[in-house]
Amino acid sequence: MTSVTAQTRTTPSETRHDPLTITLHWITAFLVLFQFLSAQVWEFLEKGTAGRLGLIYTHFAFGILLTIVVLVRVVWRIANRNHLPAATSGIKHLAAQAVHLCLYGLLLAQVALGLAFGWSSGKPIPFFNLFSVPPLLTIDPSYRHQIAGLHNDFAWIIIAFVAIHAFAALAHHYILRDKVLMRMMPAR
Repeated sequence: MTSVTAQTRTTPSETRHDPLTITLHWITAFLVLFQFLSAQVWEFLEKGTAGRLGLIYTHFAFGILLTIVVLVRVVWRIANRNHLPAATSGIKHLAAQAVHLCLYGLLLAQVALGLAFGWSSGKPIPFFNLFSVPPLLTIDPSYRHQIAGLHNDFAWIIIAFVAIHAFAALAHHYILRDKVLMRMMPAR
């Protein structure tokens, strides 16, 4: 194959992310939005009611799922060397990298805070009544309120970064009319 042919040929692996990366991305997006919205909704429910407690326990379970997905994403990102070429250059590329790095860092911090909050009660964190994750760390219960505050603050910061990320993807698609958004869409 000549170098010209190699440069002009495009295969699905050169134009979109691999299926695992795409799947993990959209599962993460769903879980982050669900987690954020569930926390907002339960604030409107009366304390101690079955609906509020059910939503809180669902939030705990989805938080465990999010922890697993985020850890798998980080490991896959490090292990997978088949990254797509940069879609932009210069400051746009640096901005995109910074937002991605912040999202990964914030998600890791958020799941750590969620686990710390759960474990600060000294009780296992239930997972859909299937099993519970026992406290792996002893966390002083007097820090529970501060951990909850940080967990809430990080949630809002994550949503802000998600909004920036989504806006940039939509701007690429509708304003710049490039293929950046399509790289993360499932194959048809």
